[in-house]
Amino acid sequence: MRVFCLALVFTVAGSVALCQNPSYEQKLYYSCKVWGFVKYYHSRVSNCAVDWDDVLLQTMPLIKNAATTAAFNDALDSLILAAGPMEIASTPSPDTLSPELTRNRNFSWMEDPMLRAEVRAKLHVIRDNFRPHEVCWVRTNYDSSGRVGWLIFPYDDPGVNIDASKTFPDEYTRVLMLFKYWNIMSYFNPNLYLTDTPWDSTLARDATAVATATTYARFHTALRQIAASLNDAHVTMKSSVFPTGEYSPKFILRFIEDGYRVVKSGYPELRAGDKITAINGVAMKTLEDSIRHTFSVGNPAALHSVLCFFVPRGNIGSTMRLDYSDSLNGAHSVSVSRYSNHSHSWFRYPDDSLSEATWRKWDCNVGYVNMGNLEREDDSAMYEDLKQTRAIIFDVRNIPNNTVWDLAARMFPKKLGIARWLMPDTLYPGTSFLEYDSAGLDDAKEPYAGRVIILCNEETWSHGEFSCMVLRAMPNAVVVGSQTMGADGNVSEFRLSRDLVTTFTHLGVYYPDGTQTQRIGIVPDSLVLPTANGIRTGRDEVLEKALEIAQCPVIAGKEEVPEPVPEEMPTLHSYPNPFSTSTTLTLSRSTTDRVDVKVYDVLGRAVLDLSDRLNETSSMILHHWELLSPGMYFCRMQIGKHIRTTVLCLVP
Repeated sequence: MRVFCLALVFTVAGSVALCQNPSYEQKLYYSCKVWGFVKYYHSRVSNCAVDWDDVLLQTMPLIKNAATTAAFNDALDSLILAAGPMEIASTPSPDTLSPELTRNRNFSWMEDPMLRAEVRAKLHVIRDNFRPHEVCWVRTNYDSSGRVGWLIFPYDDPGVNIDASKTFPDEYTRVLMLFKYWNIMSYFNPNLYLTDTPWDSTLARDATAVATATTYARFHTALRQIAASLNDAHVTMKSSVFPTGEYSPKFILRFIEDGYRVVKSGYPELRAGDKITAINGVAMKTLEDSIRHTFSVGNPAALHSVLCFFVPRGNIGSTMRLDYSDSLNGAHSVSVSRYSNHSHSWFRYPDDSLSEATWRKWDCNVGYVNMGNLEREDDSAMYEDLKQTRAIIFDVRNIPNNTVWDLAARMFPKKLGIARWLMPDTLYPGTSFLEYDSAGLDDAKEPYAGRVIILCNEETWSHGEFSCMVLRAMPNAVVVGSQTMGADGNVSEFRLSRDLVTTFTHLGVYYPDGTQTQRIGIVPDSLVLPTANGIRTGRDEVLEKALEIAQCPVIAGKEEVPEPVPEEMPTLHSYPNPFSTSTTLTLSRSTTDRVDVKVYDVLGRAVLDLSDRLNETSSMILHHWELLSPGMYFCRMQIGKHIRTTVLCLVP
């Protein structure tokens, strides 16, 4: 008997040999890919002429019990034959799209020797004769059905019509739920190429855990780990059985300097600036690692924000022990109880006069707008009050109320490009199309002539990040603060069962020049990180920097202030980015001026000076070993007083 072997990378750390006797892991991997491909590409299945869910449930015993490669291929052959004859196309192939638009349409797996020649031939016939058409499994949401998101999955929401927490699904039903989820992400998630772990590797790593789960808790944990691999802070895998808890002790955490610090406390022994070292005896780094495996986050800012939000929360009356160090590095411990609903106004931070303000104007003729409090009906009065100021500070360290479109219509000097969207094509699964968006009016009556200063941090995400993008399009805009969560774009929601609800970002969001925002977030022009001393003394160091840039005498200081960047200033491109081994940094055009380029980590520490290398040549290779460890880095290029900042993403 002929033996086929192939080394396929299943995890970041190693590989598994595909040989004569396939493992259950391998059988699930290939079955999932074949079943999903036929679902969306076969002429009969994509039109729901076949009960494709039932076909999988009926074929799974053959797949699981296949002891050899030949038997496994027989099972796959039966699966494909159940779809019926493929309609032979009479029109030319549509495969003329750019690689950027076909990232999710990768069928190289069809050539794996694990698949028998006859099986591969059947898959090729389906692939080569597919033509874009309305696929019954997915459509865009242009009605008022009440469903959340732009994408709707009519026959996969719910994936199975049961409450899985009450009627624990059998093994093959759990496999069906996984296959549905994995393939929806595979074909309709435009940000899939940005994950740390390849989506194929996630399937190979975790499919068996779903199939062999013996309890609902283990099943839910396995699904959460799969979802976490999407590295998207919009991704959830919610269950009514395992709520995160609505109650918290009276303290608020933020990641400041080198650790998690208290920024507000309702306990006399626990003060602002104190550093939490462990919760219930578990070190904060260990808690980080546990969250990383079960919460989907795209960058360190998102990871820190998720930990600060979820770890203190739990059931009412439950207690937790905090180990912490004070301003003199003295070690202490305190037990606190969860009796406060975290939605209470006490948990607002910062809790000062500006936190309650919608807008205000200082005597120095500088305005301030709290985007979390500004409502659409406030836009007109706010702008009338602040339109003659020399600067407006827009605070987006919160969740805005969709007011940015009206602001752009009033403030922009003309219609300006703000973003381009990468949108999944429901007629052609696995591909996307581009749309460009603009804001503002060409006939604006009173455009704003002053400086626009935008504040952001790890609390800025989703529509907050988009609001920053729009405001940043102003000719005289500057962004102050730190890295945002990197979860820009709209969200779609669907249910794997009646009790398991999941969400994901269904748009790829980019600046007009193609710079991505997913995972990277908004890159500040002036990187300002709060300090422990600032927290202890009640200072808002980000706002202080903004007032300094606005030349407002409310504060002192003469640090360098970023100038508006002229259009002719070169840009610094990085390709590939994210990267694992090396990336090439290239100036968009040569310049006779001195170019200073430094790389900073997310804590604002300079880790690398590339100035001499980039002044010798306009292109250079940056190797992974030149950076401290995998993660996000800010690459700051300065020419004279002008500064451009880009983000480098080093993945494991």
